[in-house]
Amino acid sequence: KKTKHYHPKMAMILKVLVMDYTTAVCLYEKDWSWNDIKNTPSLCRMIKSFHNLSSQISNGVIKLAKFQPSNQTTSGIGYSTINTNNNTQRGSKGFKKPIPARMECITNDQYTVAAFYNMEYEGTNVDKIVNELLSRFNNKHSNTVKSLRDELKKLVDETVELEDCMSSEEMYSNFDSFDNDIEEVIDQYLTNKDNNNNNNNNNNNND
Repeated sequence: KKTKHYHPKMAMILKVLVMDYTTAVCLYEKDWSWNDIKNTPSLCRMIKSFHNLSSQISNGVIKLAKFQPSNQTTSGIGYSTINTNNNTQRGSKGFKKPIPARMECITNDQYTVAAFYNMEYEGTNVDKIVNELLSRFNNKHSNTVKSLRDELKKLVDETVELEDCMSSEEMYSNFDSFDNDIEEVIDQYLTNKDNNNNNNNNNNNND
């Protein structure tokens, strides 16, 4: 049987972001296999719109979304280079081949954590990952976000000049330490999943 790899650097997790729920401003992001287009603000507004729509339809929140690339070889909402026998799979004309992506997210009315990942790995522990990341971010960084509330309001105030606002890099720098949490949580849940699959495969072989 072909063994799947669940570590993000093996093309599963494409992107993780944390956004302020009220303003839809991104507070933190980490990319593994994402397209070259810097579209994080648009992603945050999209997630916020999904939440608003879900609230209107069913008084709920968005948790899952799927993104299917077109048949054309273009950069989709996210892509991963797929390694097969040490070769990188590419589409026509040398472009990286877009893959179907899935977004799993969770919110607590203060923050939203969203993870985009390769749909080939559907059914893994991504739901547990976003839940744990939301809990950790809330516990560790709530005071920092409170101290930045005025800056966050300025970023969405159309009357404030852009040069008077904090840049994305400056905003992200307040949460650099969250890198460690990202690595710990993803390694914990994906490693556990990988080990469980290997054990199941071994049991099947023994049968």
